This record gives sequence, structure tokens and C-alpha cells, in this order.
Amino acid sequence: MTVVPAPVAPDRAGARGRQLGSLLGLAIFGLALWVLGREVEAVDGRDVARAVRAVPRWQLWMALAATALNYAIITGYDHLALHQLGRRLSAWRISLAGFVAFAIVNNFGFALISGPWARLRVYTRWGIDLAALPQVTAFNALTVWTGLSALLGAVLTVQPPPSLAAWAPLAVWRVGGVVLLGLVALYIGLAAAWRAPLRVWRWTLHMPSVRMAVGQVVLSMLDWVILAAVLWLLMPNHSLPFTTLLTAFLAAQVLGIVSHVPGGLGVFEGTMLALLRGHVAAHTLLASLLLFRIVFYVVPLAVALGLMAAVRLPARRRGDGAGAAAGAADTEAEVVVADP
Repeated sequence: MTVVPAPVAPDRAGARGRQLGSLLGLAIFGLALWVLGREVEAVDGRDVARAVRAVPRWQLWMALAATALNYAIITGYDHLALHQLGRRLSAWRISLAGFVAFAIVNNFGFALISGPWARLRVYTRWGIDLAALPQVTAFNALTVWTGLSALLGAVLTVQPPPSLAAWAPLAVWRVGGVVLLGLVALYIGLAAAWRAPLRVWRWTLHMPSVRMAVGQVVLSMLDWVILAAVLWLLMPNHSLPFTTLLTAFLAAQVLGIVSHVPGGLGVFEGTMLALLRGHVAAHTLLASLLLFRIVFYVVPLAVALGLMAAVRLPARRRGDGAGAAAGAADTEAEVVVADP
């Protein structure tokens, strides 16, 4: 799918929509903080520290390996996007740019801003034009949501966790799952049948091929499964069934994304604690969530920032060398002119 913004004037409906979105994000953030505070009120920090130490070292290494695998997979988003846009670049450069961008977006949020900014620092050095960057970001966002919707829809339809009954009847959750699966099927169906540009509000969508659409869904589903596995591997003795964790994890990620809080910080943790209450002790889950923040967010961000510096340093050196050569040439020219 290629996304092209239409040149239309701003309208009051759009401004109100953005205001409502901001208010919704603030409401989710506030509610999540309240839930988080309530859940951790009786938790002893020493219990959390003991739970952190209880995670075997081999599980930490497995979680790091799963994180590396996950980031290798999500760089595939950029590969699909540039292929869809018809841009050519070597595979290692696409993977590098994708890794750096996703490491930054995962930590700081605001994907429509931080995503193009991070890619700007890398792609433009290799000949990718500025106009492609927001299109890559939009394509990647759609890929993320297609897989998330398909996976969450499948889990809710087939086997919604009994703990969700505390929030709404399980039949309601199954209906929601069917709706999510229907939206994914609609997207693939449009890719198969719709060839003309599709206008959605201010955007013009050029639908991908069926093969590309299916690839988006499969790649994103794999991404989310491995991402949830990172957290599961960080739980002492794998104290929770993976399918139960997966449902709560996906729901928490949805709320974290919708809230627009950087990294879903607080929203993700509060939702996980609320949905998994009774399945795992709060101090154990908090310890795993803390380790998850370090392993999946902090470590890749440190690596990404180092890679950005490594990419920029040779360019600066070339620029300094060119500047020095130009300065020498200018000085020589001045001498020649002054001495006829």
C-alpha cells in the first residue's frame, strides 16, 4: 500500500478529531496510572528485587536472543515498504535503518514523527528521497495493525481468557475478535479486488497486491508472537501459560499505542497488572515487566544510538576533509590573486 496525503485545507472536524484523540490518550494514561498505583500499593520493593534475581541467567540470554530475532523481523517492515514504493537499496542498509527507527519509535512513541526523523538520519545518506519517509512510516503502521488485529482477533475468537469475563461477557470478547478478523479479511479482499486509488479522508491509498498484503499480516503476527515471548521468557519458571500472557500482552500494547504515551510507559504495565491479576503475583509480574523494559527497550536503543553515531561519523569526517580542502583552495586562490 502506498499512502499519499491529499492537499486539503485543515478543517474543524479534523482539529476536533485530534483533540478527542488527545483527550482519549490522556484518559487512558490517567486510568492506567490509577490502576498501576492501586496494584503496586501493597507490593514490597524487596519482593520485586528477589523476583528479578530469581530469573535464571539462561532465561535472560534467551530473552536477549528473542529480542534480537524480533528486531531482525521488524526490519522486514522497511523491506516490504521500500519494495512497495519501488525504491532500491541494499538489504543491510534497509535493515540498519529499520532497526534504528524501530528502536527509537518503541522508546519515544509518536511514530509519525520519530519514525521519519530516525529514517531521515540514515536513508537520505543513501539516496532515498524525503517524500518516501512518511510513506514508509504509514505502510509500517498499517503492517503493525494488520498483524496485531489478526492475532488478537484469533485469540479472542477461539479462546478468550476467562479473566476477561470480569470486564465484559466472554461472548462480547468473541464478537470483538470476529470483528478484528473481519477487518483484516476486508483489507486482504480490497488488495485482491481494488485497483483504483482509494480515498480515505485526507489520504489516497494505493492498495498492494494480495501477496504483499498477506505478507504484511504474517510478518506482523510473527513479530507480535516473538515480542510476547520475550516477556514470557523473563518470567521466573515461566509461571504463566503463554496463551494467557499473549492475550493480555496484545491488549496492553493496543492501549499503549492508542494512549500515545512514549513506549506505552505506565499504560502497558497497568493494563498487564489488571488483566493478569489472580494469574501471577504482582511483584513477580512487576519484576518481569522491569526486565522487559531493559531487555527490549533500553538495550536496543543504546545499540541504535551507537549505530547512528557510527553512520554519521564517517560522513562528518568526509565533510570536514572536503571543507579543509575547499579552505586551502580558497586561501591559495587569494594568494594568487594578490600576487600578480
